[in-house]
Amino acid sequence: MLYLGVDGGNTKTIALVCADDGRIAGHARTGNSDVYSAVPGTAVEEIARGATAAIAAAGGGEVACAYYSLAGADWPVDIAYYADELARRVPAARTIVVNDAIGAIRCGPADGVGCSFVCGTGTALGARAADGRHWHVSWLAAPFFTIDLTRTTLDAAVRSELGLMPPSALPARVAAAYGAVDAAGAMERVTGRAPRPPRASLGGLLLDVAEEGDELARERIAFVARENAAYLRAGARACGLGEPTPVTLAGGVMRHRSTLLLDALAGALPGCEFIRARREPAHGALLAALHEGGCGVMELDDSALPGDLFATTAP
Repeated sequence: MLYLGVDGGNTKTIALVCADDGRIAGHARTGNSDVYSAVPGTAVEEIARGATAAIAAAGGGEVACAYYSLAGADWPVDIAYYADELARRVPAARTIVVNDAIGAIRCGPADGVGCSFVCGTGTALGARAADGRHWHVSWLAAPFFTIDLTRTTLDAAVRSELGLMPPSALPARVAAAYGAVDAAGAMERVTGRAPRPPRASLGGLLLDVAEEGDELARERIAFVARENAAYLRAGARACGLGEPTPVTLAGGVMRHRSTLLLDALAGALPGCEFIRARREPAHGALLAALHEGGCGVMELDDSALPGDLFATTAP
C-alpha cells in the first residue's frame, strides 16, 4: 500500500509518496494549486499531475490514504470541490483535504496537536486537537487580513507615502520590490486592471527594514504579532485546547535571520512553546496520510529526495 501527502500553495505544489516503511520513494513538484489565485481550472490539474507523477515514481500501486494540505481549501465548499475532483482523478481508499495550516502542524509536535503559524507569501493559522477536530482562520480574517505581513507591509508603505503614517523606508523598498516608481505604483500593480505580477512575499522585506531600525516597520511587526496571537487563541478555543498550547512555526518568513516577529509573538502569547518546523509542509502532509491511513510508522526517510525540491524558486 502507498501513502500520498501533498502540500499545495501559490508558489509550488509538492507531492510525496511512501510505503508503510516510511521511505519516500516518489516525489513531484508542480505549480500553483490555490483555486483563489491559479488560472481558472488549473489548480486541481496541478495537484493531480503532481500526485500521479509521484505515485508513478514510487512504482505505482493502491493508495491507502491521500492527504492534501492546500492553500485554497478555505470554505467547506472549497474542501468539497477539491475532495470530489481529486478523488476522481487520483484514486485512493481514503481522500482527505484540509487547509494548509492543518498539515503544517505535523511539522512540529509528533502527535500533530496544537496550533500553527505559517508565514510565507501569505499567512495561515490553524489548530488541531487530539480527537481530530481542527480549525483554520483563512477568510475569517477578511476583509482586512491584519494577520498578513505582506498586506500589512504594502498598506504601511502607501500610508507612509501619503503622510498617514510616520516617514519610513518602506515606501521606497516596497516600490523597488514591485519595480514601481513609488508605493502607489506598487499598489497599482497589485490591484490594477493590467496583468498583475506574481504575488510577492513582503514579510522578509518588513523584517529587513525593521532590523535596520525603522520605527514604522517595528511597530507593524508588533501589530501583526498581536493580531495573530488573538486568532491563535480563538483557534485553540475552537478545538478545546488549553492555554498555552504548542505553536508550530513554518513558512519562508520564519526562516528569516531576524527574531523580531517571533519575539513579538512570544510577548503576545506568554508561556506558549514555539516549535520551529522540523520538516517541510509536504512531510507533514505525508505523516498525516500515514496516520489517517492506519499505518503506525511516524518517521520518514527522505534521503532519496533532491536537495532543491523544496526551494522557493523552481529547481
